[in-house]
Amino acid sequence: MTLPDGGLPFALPVSDPVACAPFWVQADPSESSLQITAAVATQAYRAARWDEAVRDHPWLATATRYCFEAIREIDEAPFA
Repeated sequence: MTLPDGGLPFALPVSDPVACAPFWVQADPSESSLQITAAVATQAYRAARWDEAVRDHPWLATATRYCFEAIREIDEAPFA
């Protein structure tokens, strides 16, 4: 589900919004999320310590590049 910029969306489209929090339903699946991409990449790095396939997978480098670029572009204090 990686987007062209290397990031992951905060959420995928929700087909049935009943009982879903608005932030899931209203998330734009075409926009990368630094929060989600960094969280998934962090877990991949943890797994990569023992799994060469994860360590050497091109997605990890792409996601890492996205995260550092997104961090460099932050020009004001984030919400949280």
